[in-house]
Amino acid sequence: MNRTLFSAALAALAVVFTAIPALSAPSHEQNMAYVAALYRDVLQRSPGYDGLAAWVPGLDSGSKSRVDVAREFIKSDEYRRLRVRDMFSAYMHRGMTDADLANFVRNGGSLRSLRVSLLASQEYFSLHGSNARGWLNGLFRDMLGRSPGYGGVETWVQQINQGKNRTEIVNEIYGSPEALGRIVDSLYGAFLKRAADPSGKAQNVQAMQRGTTEEDIAVGLLTTAEYYNRNQTGNGVVGPPFGFGGGNNPGNYGLQQGDAAQFVNQNVPNGMIAGQTYYVSVSMRNTGRTQWDPNSYALNVYPDGTPTWSTIAIPMPAPVNPGNAVTFTFNVIAPQSPGTYDFRWQLRRAGFGFFGDVTQDLSVTVSAGRTY
Repeated sequence: MNRTLFSAALAALAVVFTAIPALSAPSHEQNMAYVAALYRDVLQRSPGYDGLAAWVPGLDSGSKSRVDVAREFIKSDEYRRLRVRDMFSAYMHRGMTDADLANFVRNGGSLRSLRVSLLASQEYFSLHGSNARGWLNGLFRDMLGRSPGYGGVETWVQQINQGKNRTEIVNEIYGSPEALGRIVDSLYGAFLKRAADPSGKAQNVQAMQRGTTEEDIAVGLLTTAEYYNRNQTGNGVVGPPFGFGGGNNPGNYGLQQGDAAQFVNQNVPNGMIAGQTYYVSVSMRNTGRTQWDPNSYALNVYPDGTPTWSTIAIPMPAPVNPGNAVTFTFNVIAPQSPGTYDFRWQLRRAGFGFFGDVTQDLSVTVSAGRTY
């Protein structure tokens, strides 16, 4: 998207996002806090001295706006690589190869095009039994977090039998308010660290139905007053994630994340009764270079901000050294509405974001009555 088109897109989003209040001269420390937050939330790492030096002077001088900087972060190869990796893990249950990344770039490189191409691919079709019903069940689970139901499956199967291809079906489901709402929820969780409010969610979904991209929504959220203010010092909400030096000294930014995690096992019922409480456990192994500190690490529901199981985060029970495993034991409450729901979790480090394996795919059937 060129600069003119992007500016027009942001103008169209004016009704969706709260404008950044006019700040005649943001301080050097405020600009450092904002850039550090972008590194943490977008690229999932600390900026280092070079990272600050690349962006803070432009913000200090006024030659770059926060919209300019946020757009460059979202357009960066590093961010795109992270999103490609996450989608291959979530949809294809494998790591990303260099060929996968090259194919993403060659096909236009938008997040929507990647989702559609993966979910309509022969590889994804094969992962779900190489038949239309299995593929549709997987598609609904990954895009909507639920099963299509018998009637829904048969309707789509009939359309496939009449010649409708998988790409058309994925695009149709992607464009639904339900699917777009889940994408908006995930972006709010990743950047604003909260669930989307009903009004903001509805307006962003409408914007996406008119052609606004996932990338545009991300830039819009990263340039809201809410995002900017919550990452400043002294606001009583969330301070900057790293220590800042005074004046033009950026301080010590040598911290490296070094986090990695391997899924070990989980003990979760395959069937539950709506509204009932169940005891579950999830085990993960520390395969990184850093100790998991209970004050900074937790097991979070995946995707972020989706409280399907009545809780979002489970604290680390004790410090976990590299090479060791930890078991999280906790209670969940089954959703009130019968249906099939994903049970997926991933580790998260405060100030950095998600890392490591997502727990093994598990679809839990929630029923209205007693099961035997």
